[in-house]
Amino acid sequence: MSKIKKYDDFISTNESVETNFQYWDGQGKHQEEYDRLYKELVPSSGSSETLNGELIRAASRLYHENANNGNCNAKEDEWENCNHCSGSGEVEKYDYDEEYDDSEYEECPECWGEGKIEEEAKIDSFYQKFIDLIRYNVPEARDTVDAIEVFITTGRGDENKYDTLVDQVVEYVLKTEDKPLPTEYQKD
Repeated sequence: MSKIKKYDDFISTNESVETNFQYWDGQGKHQEEYDRLYKELVPSSGSSETLNGELIRAASRLYHENANNGNCNAKEDEWENCNHCSGSGEVEKYDYDEEYDDSEYEECPECWGEGKIEEEAKIDSFYQKFIDLIRYNVPEARDTVDAIEVFITTGRGDENKYDTLVDQVVEYVLKTEDKPLPTEYQKD
């Protein structure tokens, strides 16, 4: 993966979109340090060989997935059939003022016509490994990582936490001697 690209690199010249993503816009708190560390420590593809490199890569991948894809690849939804419509997405239309007519159906109000209801959302294992790597190695980022997990699974929370995460990871890498990746870490 290449470094975080500026938002303008992805929109056409006639689109105008407001964004709060500081690193996405090349304006992050530690932008120069981030750019230098990314260039030095993160390979053009695959996992880094060192912990600091993989921490920078992990924060970058999480940031990019949210800013570029809205976390659609990071979130796994688990669904169950809607009990109200038995999974069909439709229910019989019934008007209490008129005689019952079983030939008319309407969208199920419980599942909005989908036939299924989201049971639980979880984070895809590819992105979860990045979250776990940061959580267990950057103590200052634990609350931020928790907030990002909630944001990925529910869509609720402060999207600016991604910039905070990059700040915290860069600060950690700048003050910490690099070492090999943990042996249990699943490299790509």
